[in-house]
Amino acid sequence: MSVFRQAALSKTALNSARNRKTLPETPQNRRGFAISRLSSTGPACHNGQVRQPASDSPAKTPAPPRDRGLAFSGAPTGGAAPARRLLLFGLRTLAAALFVVYLLWNGFWLVQGQLAPSLFLALTGLPAPSTGMTRSLRSLLHGDLPQSLAWNALTVPALLLFVLSVAWPLLQLSRRQRPGLPPWVCRSWILLFSAAWLIKLLGNRQYW
Repeated sequence: MSVFRQAALSKTALNSARNRKTLPETPQNRRGFAISRLSSTGPACHNGQVRQPASDSPAKTPAPPRDRGLAFSGAPTGGAAPARRLLLFGLRTLAAALFVVYLLWNGFWLVQGQLAPSLFLALTGLPAPSTGMTRSLRSLLHGDLPQSLAWNALTVPALLLFVLSVAWPLLQLSRRQRPGLPPWVCRSWILLFSAAWLIKLLGNRQYW
């Protein structure tokens, strides 16, 4: 009698014994019970190869890799990254060009021994956020604090922020790092110029 046939007979005997609430304690029954558990719970064997039991859950497929776009946080992914880099490059170029024009305008008048009038005021009729800063600094150097605040109340904070904006990239270059300003410096410039412009527009027109 084969092993599988013995296991089938032993399993039938065990089921009958369970129905009668009696289970004979014989070595054959114990052996049949062990073989029946192995055949019911273990992996199926066919032609010497073990088959894993089929799972009810569907097979998990690996997720496709995500396109992370730029390396910094908050950057767009995919095709938007080159457009954003192009926009940032254009804004930086425009800011650098305006700064050069500002320096040339002031240098032209200072060489003649005169204080440069506001270029923005001459073009638009409205004061710029930096209008009066040169006169404010001159009054401050002469010890006239009220006159300095009247010309521009945020001259000192703007001067300190300017020194920081120049020193930060120079420090990075000395460490052989890529020069650049942190985001909080750019936000500080925006807040400072916004406050200076608001104070200038609401202030006395004779200090434009």
